Amino acid sequence: MGFLSKLEKKIGKYAIPNLSLIIVICFAMGYIIQLADPAFYYYLELVPGPAIWQGQWWRFFTWIFTAPSTVSWLTIFALFCYYLIGRQLEMAWGKFMFNLYIFGQIILMDLSVLVGSLILKEVSTDITVFITMAYAPVPIPYYVSMTMFLAFAVLYGEETMYLMMLIPFKAKWIAYIDGIYLAYCFIAGNAFSRIIIVAGVANFLIFFFINRGNNGRSFTQLRNARHFNSVMKGKKSSLKRTVDGDNKVIRPEAFKNRMVHKCAICGRTEDDSEYLEFRYCSKCNGNYEYCSDHLYTHEHIQ
Repeated sequence: MGFLSKLEKKIGKYAIPNLSLIIVICFAMGYIIQLADPAFYYYLELVPGPAIWQGQWWRFFTWIFTAPSTVSWLTIFALFCYYLIGRQLEMAWGKFMFNLYIFGQIILMDLSVLVGSLILKEVSTDITVFITMAYAPVPIPYYVSMTMFLAFAVLYGEETMYLMMLIPFKAKWIAYIDGIYLAYCFIAGNAFSRIIIVAGVANFLIFFFINRGNNGRSFTQLRNARHFNSVMKGKKSSLKRTVDGDNKVIRPEAFKNRMVHKCAICGRTEDDSEYLEFRYCSKCNGNYEYCSDHLYTHEHIQ
């Protein structure tokens, strides 16, 4: 069992479900605040100068409530896309791994801005240029959404999607476009843009490196997994009834001597939920049993 699997087993229960929806709601609130009170909106943005040297430390957290782009008619469509892509990543990796990817990126970007600001102040030869950069908002939400698209495209590169329900394209094309545009932003942007681009791409590469060999599932596999869970849910419900044809509920004493199944990843047993189903993995070297949530997403043990 790898380090991340052990970590998930210990603290996976604290992972936030539907994190992609929470992120989209925060972005939507940012659009609303931007329209309602631009002056207050400025105090939510991550501006390195005030955040570090004027004690406005809350900016390292409140930037999540700022919008990735300006308000336009594409705003609702963009938020919907963020939600769908985040949801697919969460379904492919599981909520713990998706939480780890998002929060790892947030922490890495905050630290990179903090450390980068201190270093740039010491090595900067033109203090006027540095002040201009340090008192301009750093567009972290924009690059967070960009790397989310990049992760989705890498996982589902061969999946066919339809732009405006008409134009077919491969998801991997998003990765190519993202990569080219990020390279352009790195070359044309200022020092802080380059810092957060490096941090975002570094988090992306680190996450995929430590999860190599445990890639996401295709949409077809996800549908099959959901069907499996729904079927198992029905079977679990049927166990409540006796086999004698009546509708009496089986007494708990009838299961005193039964074998208890336990997931090798999260440690849950069939006593934790009546809807959990357990299966052994044929690709793992050994008798490792997994619950329905981790049967398709665990790292194979060799």
